[in-house]
Amino acid sequence: MTKKYIILYLILSVLFRFYLVTSHNVIERPDGVNYITTGKNLLNGTGYINLSNNYELQKTPFYPILIGLASLFITDTEFAGRLVSIIFGALLIIPVFLLGKRFYGETAGHIAAILVIFYPILSHYSILVMTESTYTFIFLLSILLGWSCISTEKTVYHHILIGILF
Repeated sequence: MTKKYIILYLILSVLFRFYLVTSHNVIERPDGVNYITTGKNLLNGTGYINLSNNYELQKTPFYPILIGLASLFITDTEFAGRLVSIIFGALLIIPVFLLGKRFYGETAGHIAAILVIFYPILSHYSILVMTESTYTFIFLLSILLGWSCISTEKTVYHHILIGILF
């Protein structure tokens, strides 16, 4: 029964974020353009070159790589960047639900998941070409996996995975 609710929450979250995208059509910060340019340059073989035609030394490459990969399937690179943020903003529901359920019970997990769907800051950042929703998902996933490793016996590979995520 829990899987059905998580799927329902994911669908609701994606629909809500797509609604927000249709009402908000401006890249708010220059970082978004920089991520898009860096991702495109990385995939076309130019290298990790930013908007200023310099090597990008300040930003991590994971988010631009995801934008570049998404732009292989979607010609509008701005929407490709937004889609990456929408996907990770929606996926954030999973670790939040599981953490809430683990610490406070299933009802708290459901409440936390619903809050993630509609919380203004989280929903706003998950429609922008910004790293916040992606890295928030990775951060909470690593906390969930770390707690899982602490509370149960896991192999060394689980610990390595957590180290990679952090």
